[in-house]
Amino acid sequence: MRARSLLAALTAAVTLGAAGAGIAYADGLDFVQDNLQPISGNFTVKACSGQSTTFDVLIAARRNGQPGTKDDNVFANDSSVTVAIDSVSSPLTAKLDKDTVNVPSNWASSPTNTLTTDMVKVTFTLPPQTSSGSGSAKLAYQGHNRSGGDVSGTNTIAFSWTPGQCDVTPPTLHLPAALTVEATSAGGAVVNYNATATDAAPANPTVTCDPASGATFPLGTTTVSCSATDAAGNKATGSFTVMVKDTTPPVVTLPADISVEATGSSTAVSWDQPTATDSVDGSRDVTCMPASGSSFSVGTTTVSCTATDAAGNTGTASFKVTVSDTKAPVLSLPTDITAEATGPDGAAVGYVASAADVVDGAVTPVCDPKSGSTFALGKSTVRCAATDKAGNAASGSFTVTVQDTTAPDLTVPDPITVEATGPDGAAADFAVSASDLVDGAVKPVCDATSGSTFPLGTTTVHCSATDAAGNEDRAGFTVTVQDTTPPTITVPADMVLEATGPDGATATYTAEAEDLVDGTFKATCTPASGSTFPLGATQVNCNATDKHGNPAATTSFAVTVQDTTAPKLTMPADFAVEATGPDGAAVTYVASAMDIVDGAVEPSCDVATGTVLSLGAHKITCTATDAHHNVATGSFTATVRDTTPPAVTVPKDVTTEATGPNGAVVEFSASATDIVDGAVTSTCAPASGSTFPLGTTAVTCAATDAHGNVGHGSFSVKVQDTTGPVISWIAPAAGGSYPYGSVPTPSCVATDLVSGPAPCSVIGYDGGIGTHTLTATATDAAGNVSHATRSYTVVRWGLKGFYQPVDMGGVVNTVKAGSTVPLKFEIFSGTTELTNVSAVKSFTAKSVSCGTLTSAATDDVEVTSTGGTTLRYDSTGGQFIQNWQTPKTAGACYQVTMTAQDSSTISAFFKLK
Repeated sequence: MRARSLLAALTAAVTLGAAGAGIAYADGLDFVQDNLQPISGNFTVKACSGQSTTFDVLIAARRNGQPGTKDDNVFANDSSVTVAIDSVSSPLTAKLDKDTVNVPSNWASSPTNTLTTDMVKVTFTLPPQTSSGSGSAKLAYQGHNRSGGDVSGTNTIAFSWTPGQCDVTPPTLHLPAALTVEATSAGGAVVNYNATATDAAPANPTVTCDPASGATFPLGTTTVSCSATDAAGNKATGSFTVMVKDTTPPVVTLPADISVEATGSSTAVSWDQPTATDSVDGSRDVTCMPASGSSFSVGTTTVSCTATDAAGNTGTASFKVTVSDTKAPVLSLPTDITAEATGPDGAAVGYVASAADVVDGAVTPVCDPKSGSTFALGKSTVRCAATDKAGNAASGSFTVTVQDTTAPDLTVPDPITVEATGPDGAAADFAVSASDLVDGAVKPVCDATSGSTFPLGTTTVHCSATDAAGNEDRAGFTVTVQDTTPPTITVPADMVLEATGPDGATATYTAEAEDLVDGTFKATCTPASGSTFPLGATQVNCNATDKHGNPAATTSFAVTVQDTTAPKLTMPADFAVEATGPDGAAVTYVASAMDIVDGAVEPSCDVATGTVLSLGAHKITCTATDAHHNVATGSFTATVRDTTPPAVTVPKDVTTEATGPNGAVVEFSASATDIVDGAVTSTCAPASGSTFPLGTTAVTCAATDAHGNVGHGSFSVKVQDTTGPVISWIAPAAGGSYPYGSVPTPSCVATDLVSGPAPCSVIGYDGGIGTHTLTATATDAAGNVSHATRSYTVVRWGLKGFYQPVDMGGVVNTVKAGSTVPLKFEIFSGTTELTNVSAVKSFTAKSVSCGTLTSAATDDVEVTSTGGTTLRYDSTGGQFIQNWQTPKTAGACYQVTMTAQDSSTISAFFKLK
């Protein structure tokens, strides 16, 4: 559907054309002034005679259609109405600020005459006027109804104006107060500010300031000068100051907080050098306290770093260095202990436990039960713990087994000698008892009872006692029934033996009895010769009875088994390790000890395995002590050496351009780093900065560390010639302008930085009128080709004439047919006047239709008879003269043309009479 309406603010509704439809209203556009008040009739504008007048009209959509049908003329809810300028009468001009008006979502149900709050602003401009006038503008609108149908039309606004008094008041400047800004770079700071002006026309004239908003202002104070001119030419000026200062400290960039494990009571900690950047001064030096590489104690230390810019602003930042002690002490415990019970409560057992910490040194461990405690029979676990000052704890355990392997102490009487009381012998009374360290009194068992009758001779009574642990002790005694002197027993002196194992040692000896009747015979001893004797002192009892049964008195001696043999210490042979850094290297090894009595014994070394040792030889001494305090000592040498050469870093292969016949000077950088010495000086051959010849040259670099280890590296330098010669023009001049016939012969020279002079040739020469381009080509000895172009212009000669009596400028000269007309002219090549008649190419007279010349002015030519028509140069008059013998055809018309050698022409028109 298409409907058209000028809304009520301008005129009444328009009746639709459909028969029987009645009166309907279509949605359209409504016009109000910029104060949003409705206007009826025309707009009247007051125009200034000395300046342009600008005024705005606001346009809103108005609810004025007929809803309720499929093709209603109501704009659809939430739709947009397009607005356009259809036409504007001169001298008015118009411009829209946008081209749509948005209709709200309740538009169809809104009352008639409702206006949208969304509007389009039309700005009209009227140039300066000195008299009253009128004009109009037609606006078109285009929308759609709910069915997508077309709702469109046009509305016309009429204007009239009358001249008024011009504006003589300058604009009012609105400038910022003095500004202070922070510098953002060494150049100062970009400063944006708002400088405006208000005036009657235009309402907001343009303000121009120097320096402009957004310009970079230098450090210090700058005065900004501003001005604004209104449409009437009234100018206002003002100024304010901008101070750019540097109060921003540098920004310090630090490493992240550092956490390291303690390596001793103090730990050296290093970090990458912090950086600082200042918005004005750029990079700045940073100072940190403590400095990198300082020793830090366990705990957290704040490192403060500062940087100061040239303006004295100091930037500060900090990070933390935390030295942690998380390693527990190393706990040294004895191996499992087996002890013999010394009483019913067990046995008191002593032991040695120690601990060493990387930070705190020796740490006293706490063990339960303590050393020297009485341990009950059976197996007991001793638990030990060592805690350093940081709370790191190490724990361990070992067992103490108290066993009862000691037989009861069986006490039997000494050999009994009794006198026989009859042929059967004699009755003998005796007492036998047994006592156990653990069980106390134990009832012994003997193969003869006290009071028994013993036969003549010697009878051995065998007794035994067994404790609750099943340990049995056997002993015997003799009952000798005799009536003579007993034998005399001889035993060895007390013996001292070295233990050969944990059970003690085997003792061999000889004990003899001497009898007056029976002579010498072996005595019977307990323990017997060849028995294994335990550590400590053991009494050996010896008895002897002669053949007649006369017993000798028991004789004894002591066998003492002792442990004075030190453990056997096993250590590595002298060895060497490679340094892993400037501090040397960690040295690891294995040392052990074995005791003939105690078995494995843990040795102690003055340098623990895994310790970092400095470069050089280090003697390491180890000791091993058994339970009887026998000490074995030994040593070996660990040497930390440096045989690793430095790592030489060289650049990648270099390809560079020759700078002369000798090649090119090439700068490069080579460095070397040694695992021990750090940075090491490297030398290269050829050296950096040397002149390398054309082609490929091998560069070898070497670096020697403090221990004479040499590292190598190499790369190649390729010097190539890919640069063409440099072409220099001799002629013509660049962009030169030359009169026709005076262009110099094109020529050039070329020089190559490697091969020297190179042949140079030029093509493209053209002496014709116009601009021409020459191409120069040169090739050096390496085959590199260079091209250069140069343009020049050939200009026409300057022609002057024809001089009097001939008139130019389209004037038709009338002359008597058959007469001679002197044609006078000059030809200039640049500023030089040509005098040779060869400068003239041709001289023609062409018959033309007189009808084409009827509108031209006419002038009679004064005819001078010269007697000839030969072209000549008159040196007196300084001009060429061609006497033209006119045809004898009255009424004919001619165009006479002189053509110079450069094709330039001058012409004159003639009519013969």
